[in-house]
Amino acid sequence: MPLIAFSKGNLAGETIAKSLIGKHGFLEKPHIKSGDGKYEWRSWEKNGLKLVELTTLHIFSDYLKDYPLFNDADLLIVASTHKSETNSPAVTAHTCGNFGAGNKLGGNPNELAHSSASALKIASNYLSSHPLEGFPFSMEATHHGPTPLKAPILFVEIGSTDKEFANEVAGDLFSDCIMEVCNKWKKGQKASPEAKTAIGFGGTHYCSKFSRLMLEQNYEFAYVCSKHNLDEVTPEIVKQAMEKSAEKLEVALIEKKSMNAATRDKLISILKEVNLPHEIV
Repeated sequence: MPLIAFSKGNLAGETIAKSLIGKHGFLEKPHIKSGDGKYEWRSWEKNGLKLVELTTLHIFSDYLKDYPLFNDADLLIVASTHKSETNSPAVTAHTCGNFGAGNKLGGNPNELAHSSASALKIASNYLSSHPLEGFPFSMEATHHGPTPLKAPILFVEIGSTDKEFANEVAGDLFSDCIMEVCNKWKKGQKASPEAKTAIGFGGTHYCSKFSRLMLEQNYEFAYVCSKHNLDEVTPEIVKQAMEKSAEKLEVALIEKKSMNAATRDKLISILKEVNLPHEIV
């Protein structure tokens, strides 16, 4: 069964949690204590589905791998804030991990979290088909922690300032989206049986082309590596993606216009080395 989490003090996460409780009928339960006595988590529940308040900021919570509640969940859905340089309103969804050595936003360097392309597809379909005026939807490239958990992780986020984080209509949209994922997601199954499970290479952080391919054609994305991290792609990180995708990776999509020929050729060589088919888009 999926598990829903948010961080105490993370305003968007708290707004979404408030909607899950008020709109969807999650009832408060006794606090959950970690077996080693280090942590105590506030919790709510509906029909066996748990909502848990983390006491630490989610992206810096790699230690959750040590606790079965989080590590062994079929799917971990995290409700969160989204920050951007422009402070523009937005609704986003993405998987987690660091394609390179940088890990200033949590997780381990050169490590991808487990992911579910079908969960990202269900969430993205819902957010794009239930537009909130003034809040455009974007699938984001894979980024930040936590990375070492065995549970596939999906982040759903409200952007990008306190005004939007506290927006109750946005909170309702995301609580509805989370329930949609929990009700439709099936472990090991694609959201669309005919879709190809993909990893994307190239594009900007907001990966508009891959978003369109996901929403308009038969692709589901387990990971997206933006053009900013292409130089750090190695056979080992692609193998990680293949091993950690809950649904078998079937194809790599390369956004031709976002890289030069040398980078593209190097990437194709890596994909051939790991026996992952590719398409140029």
